[in-house]
Amino acid sequence: ESFDIASITSVKSWEGISLDYFNSLQDTTSMVFTKQYGFRFSSAAYTELAPRTPVLAIDFSADEVGVWGGESRTTLRATRAGTVHAVMASWEVYAGEADALCMATHPDATLGNFPRDMQWGQGLQLIEDTSVDGAKPVPFVVQEGELLTLVTRYSVDGVTLQFELLRGASSEE
Repeated sequence: ESFDIASITSVKSWEGISLDYFNSLQDTTSMVFTKQYGFRFSSAAYTELAPRTPVLAIDFSADEVGVWGGESRTTLRATRAGTVHAVMASWEVYAGEADALCMATHPDATLGNFPRDMQWGQGLQLIEDTSVDGAKPVPFVVQEGELLTLVTRYSVDGVTLQFELLRGASSEE
């Protein structure tokens, strides 16, 4: 949950003119790096509504292109109530089998490393409640303890991914 993210990615009014209809054009299907929005995620106020959860593990020494498949589903439990404005994606890479050395792009890992944050940073995908019809994206409001399914879709070449958040537990895990 981040009202900073909501403010950066939506409009309300200007000079007394309602611009709310422009929110129907909000892109809730594309992963965007925070630097493309023009800010560091670590500088935005946010509250995690679910624990950090891996959606893909790759062993660069053994896995081949395509190991990710087309789609995965992960069950999450909301740890607090709020509005899911976006899914934030980051990564970590370990050197060696002991996992003693780690490079990561989580906001807390890049806080003191401006060059890494600006080069890699985090990816954000705005989230809407697709179970509700509407002329514009409907906010995805969760209750503490609610079960959710995070759907992750991978492009064939592995270059992009897309998220969708659904209510209820996944039956495919």
